[in-house]
Amino acid sequence: MKRTLIGLFALLFAGAVLIGCGGESHDDNGDDGKKYEDKQNDNNDDKPELPASEGLQFELNDNRTSYCVKGIGSCTDTDIVIPSQYENLPVSAINASAFRKCDTITSVTIPNSITSIGNTAFSNCTSLTSVTLGNGVKSIGRSAFSGCTNLGSIEIPDRVTSIEESSFSGCTSLTNVKIPDSVTSIEDSAFAHCDALTSVTLGEGLDPPGRVISTER
Repeated sequence: MKRTLIGLFALLFAGAVLIGCGGESHDDNGDDGKKYEDKQNDNNDDKPELPASEGLQFELNDNRTSYCVKGIGSCTDTDIVIPSQYENLPVSAINASAFRKCDTITSVTIPNSITSIGNTAFSNCTSLTSVTLGNGVKSIGRSAFSGCTNLGSIEIPDRVTSIEESSFSGCTSLTNVKIPDSVTSIEDSAFAHCDALTSVTLGEGLDPPGRVISTER
């Protein structure tokens, strides 16, 4: 049975290592919008598909079967929609520091094709208020959303298995978090210094279920 805990949480557990990307870099200046056609299934099937952002930078994975998002490139969107495909291959990950310190971004929609979010991928995106995570996300990297001071809430998909160190630390506007049963590890200080956090729902995948090591402000 899930437990809803009231308070501030610094959660201390062991974590997992994210998959990295390598290979060629690919910059797109928005010349071919069709490359960014998003074929993802929304978390909510009733929602219309959103047009994907143009101008993002991509990098071919080492096995050359998928792409990672490398950076914001020439994209000027404040509402970032990451495509599920690029050049007829799936987009499977967001690289470390891909959007770090992009303080103009107000929202990001991550498709179901993404399985991992790299370390500091969105850290210090101080205008970010909304994150829609696709159902395919399995791991959230170290400090991935740290310092996103306007992020108000986050509902983590039920395929996420690990949340790494300081993933959401310093998200001072974060008020509630829902962690699914699929999560088996949460590293040190994942929600440290989240001063507005009042509710955390913990799934049954943690060992022991719902364990909280520290409740520091």
